[in-house]
Amino acid sequence: MIFLWGILEDATMRSVHESLTQRGVPVAFVNHADIARTSVRLNGNRGDSYRLSCGNESYELTEMSAAYLRPYDHRDYLDHQKPRNAPVVGPAELVHHLIGAWAESTAALVINRPSSEATNHSKLFQATHILASGFSVPASLVTNEPDRVREFQTRHSRIIYKSMSSVRSIVQEFDANMLDAIGRMGPVMFQQRVMGTNIRVHVITRRTVACIIHSDDVDYRYAPSRIAPFALPNDVAARCVSLSEQLGLVLAGIDLVRTSRDEWYCLEENPNPAFSCFDMSDDKLIARAVADTLSH
Repeated sequence: MIFLWGILEDATMRSVHESLTQRGVPVAFVNHADIARTSVRLNGNRGDSYRLSCGNESYELTEMSAAYLRPYDHRDYLDHQKPRNAPVVGPAELVHHLIGAWAESTAALVINRPSSEATNHSKLFQATHILASGFSVPASLVTNEPDRVREFQTRHSRIIYKSMSSVRSIVQEFDANMLDAIGRMGPVMFQQRVMGTNIRVHVITRRTVACIIHSDDVDYRYAPSRIAPFALPNDVAARCVSLSEQLGLVLAGIDLVRTSRDEWYCLEENPNPAFSCFDMSDDKLIARAVADTLSH
């Protein structure tokens, strides 16, 4: 049986769920929105037995052959939300902790283990793995010192700024006038703006599915864009697979830029990609590849 944890309103989770159920694969789907009614009982005397219950359904996680985990912020689904900075650990936090502990220790295939997502919490640390896989990376700076930002912009002319962690942000081009307007600031990640064509690659084990994105804006996710399938060169595909393997990821979304000189830059690798908007074929190649991996 395959364990799915997420919400079906999420098109990515829904596409994998549909692909598995259409082929008759037994699925234990637990709705993450029901976190307030979900519990996990750990019994270390039975070889770390994890019994997950939600409503009238109950599953033994140690019997799962594979799992696909796409949880959201559980605080958004609690009837009585406590303040986000509250120090007391509640039942929902314990459920997340125990499922994470199972995902780390189980022999089942997990997309993706929590530890494999760790590098996404530091873009600079992730960049060391990107370089090791053979891609170029944009020159980067994390600082809250205005003078260093000005020096960086002088050196690279056009630069962008974005979140330096896994927190999602809108990537924007930097204007030096902003420094005078905002005054004091916390640490921000600045990068050389690499001009070229955006390529999005999804890696599922050793398989790659790529598309090209045409957009005039810095961050195509929040702008008009056109997406089309793309035939990835074999050597670039091999680098994408190598990077995912280095990070221990079964499924990954990789953002590339190909310059006019045919240089390949990797901006970052997403360990929990929302791939549905890139899965354009009628056959839903990415969802099918994820389902294939889970069911074999």
